[in-house]
Amino acid sequence: IFYFLEYMETVQTPSWKRRAHAFAPTVSFKEVEAMHRALYLANLAYMDTEEEIKGGLDHDLSEWKYVTAKLNNAPGEPAHYIAISKDSLSPESSLPMGLLGRRNSLDVLIVVRGTKDFSDVLSDGLLDAVDFRGGKAHNGIVEAGQFIVNRYREFLNDMMKTYNRSNIKLTLIGHSLGAGAATIAGMLYNQ
Repeated sequence: IFYFLEYMETVQTPSWKRRAHAFAPTVSFKEVEAMHRALYLANLAYMDTEEEIKGGLDHDLSEWKYVTAKLNNAPGEPAHYIAISKDSLSPESSLPMGLLGRRNSLDVLIVVRGTKDFSDVLSDGLLDAVDFRGGKAHNGIVEAGQFIVNRYREFLNDMMKTYNRSNIKLTLIGHSLGAGAATIAGMLYNQ
């Protein structure tokens, strides 16, 4: 939203253009809307019950179907939930690419919660830098990302078979500690 507001300021006040940063390109309204939706999904990960997550998905984001959640966390094992796009469950989405413009994929969402309680603080506190893909990374975040990958690799393959899909379009979202874990998990899933 900040970048959208900056853009509107440049339109309304020409002198603002002198202060505009060359490295901050304009963000479209569609991109701001997508960021807002991702933030809403990330906030749902902080809910205390599965019913609250389901209710949030059903009420405001009816395109997602709740699958499962891990609400109790431990060091290196962040709380999170999984949802599937209802659109990718429709019979038309299993047709070959090109027919009706859809792919034979299953859209899956994994949302990882950030720091909420003491167990999360312990993960935050694992401050040792570890080697990761040619660089260094926060040990607690690497462990959390590896946990997500190890826990769901087989589960995602089973989902592809259950729904008769050839691939999964995986979206990972997180906030704070969860954003780091989701990023690490995304890098590991891409290997």
